[in-house]
Amino acid sequence: MEASCYNRWADHRVMINDARWVRGATAYAGNLQAYRVYAINHEVGHALGHGHQPCPRTGALAPIMMQQSWGIANNDLNPLNPDLIPADGQVCQANPHPFPAGSAPAG
Repeated sequence: MEASCYNRWADHRVMINDARWVRGATAYAGNLQAYRVYAINHEVGHALGHGHQPCPRTGALAPIMMQQSWGIANNDLNPLNPDLIPADGQVCQANPHPFPAGSAPAG
């Protein structure tokens, strides 16, 4: 599979898939810069201990821990993780940032 990952079992490194780095993902509609930012932020999120998340509601910005490389619709991601991602029809907007402008937690 053309997947980037965080390797917690061996050397604790984020690894970015070369094919994805060059081609990006459908959700980003050819915006390689935004996809690359997403890929790094998502995998570093794993290194920080965060797991995958579903789209909370249609039209929302996708959580950085949503598997946006595979899609931005819960129905598309459900087969990858059916216990976590509901097949509920929710579709997010691609989002490369953990805290988009104005959404950073206080403190």
